[in-house]
Amino acid sequence: MLRWSVAAGWLLAVACGSRVDGQLGVSRTSGASPVTDAGPARCSGTGKLFANAGTGNLCAIKDELGTPRTARAPLSYGNPDGGLPTEHCGPIGPSDGAGDIIIQSDLLSLSILGKAIALYAFDSGGAPLGQVAVQRDLPLGTTEFPLRSGWLVDQFLFGARVRISVYPPSLQAPSDAFFSELPNFLTFWTPGGGAAVAGPVSPGDPSCPLGSTLQFATSFDATGAAVFRDVSLGCFPSFRGISVGRNAAGDVLVLAGDSVAWHVTPDGIVSPVQPSPFGSLYPLIDGRFANRGDEAWLDTLDINGNVSPPPCWLAERPDVGSFQIVLGGQAYLAYHSLPATPGNPTPQPQPCDRYAELILADGTSCGFIPVTGTSGCLPGTVSVGLDGTLTTLDLGSCTASFWPGAFL
Repeated sequence: MLRWSVAAGWLLAVACGSRVDGQLGVSRTSGASPVTDAGPARCSGTGKLFANAGTGNLCAIKDELGTPRTARAPLSYGNPDGGLPTEHCGPIGPSDGAGDIIIQSDLLSLSILGKAIALYAFDSGGAPLGQVAVQRDLPLGTTEFPLRSGWLVDQFLFGARVRISVYPPSLQAPSDAFFSELPNFLTFWTPGGGAAVAGPVSPGDPSCPLGSTLQFATSFDATGAAVFRDVSLGCFPSFRGISVGRNAAGDVLVLAGDSVAWHVTPDGIVSPVQPSPFGSLYPLIDGRFANRGDEAWLDTLDINGNVSPPPCWLAERPDVGSFQIVLGGQAYLAYHSLPATPGNPTPQPQPCDRYAELILADGTSCGFIPVTGTSGCLPGTVSVGLDGTLTTLDLGSCTASFWPGAFL
């Protein structure tokens, strides 16, 4: 059960001509008939919003999250000679389906040349499960993608090569899942587990025009097994960006710049679709994708390439840089932290009482989660995993605080 307190003054849905009416708990659109909120929702007292659906109270307002469990990464691979620190804590990764948590660190020690990160895993009670130093030569992208048990871990190697491996909770004896000699682009992990990757697999292809490379897509399920592997998408200039999204049903959408897009069905059937302005794709509860540009949410795309405006709850929150589906597909956790842009090269830590906002599927705000256990909230210090565990990371002590199943 989710337990948390609401920050003073919960947000009302005011953009796109809609609002939530006081005690009625009804969303109204200007000039249209009232539409009952999924739930339905009702307000009770100043600054508190409840929403009841079936037998559960989705907002589930409580005074606090409760006392977290903790785990500390020992940073075993750094500072081998007693000199300057050579292992730096963070980021935190998402918990797997069993509630195991994972902490990453960056390594700078010449004594372990070629090992660029370390991983530390703990079970849902905070007991150590294993640790390992991993080769990763380029500081790009997210590292861990949660599975039902363990994680998909990507490694960006010299020469822009990519390796993706399945690591069990012990972090020992990983199995290779994917390898490419050229850069590839991974989706954010999807509800229920799994991920997708798209891009070229090897340089050059006689079937493509000069300057273009044949693009492929691979999709992984919640066990780390490939659902489909290296299905051919088509030719695209090698120097242009690619964005990948995968929804809960297993559909994969690939944007190649602003000019080309493909839909790949869960069984690997490829079809070209209407392209959209290039951005990062985030799956929505209804199976569509929200498309995020550098500084704003651009539009919403379905698997056929049909374009519509962003959901109102996103359009009215330009400071939300990312979000994920939680509570079994009934709500979103929206992170109020702008992503890196040319004008802002690194995401800035946000006040933790205004960072993670719980929003129901209909756009109703439940307020902000009172995140603790870290001095600054940003994607590298706050994570919600596959089993709904909320984890935060204190970079100074490299201690993770976690609330098992908080968003299950």
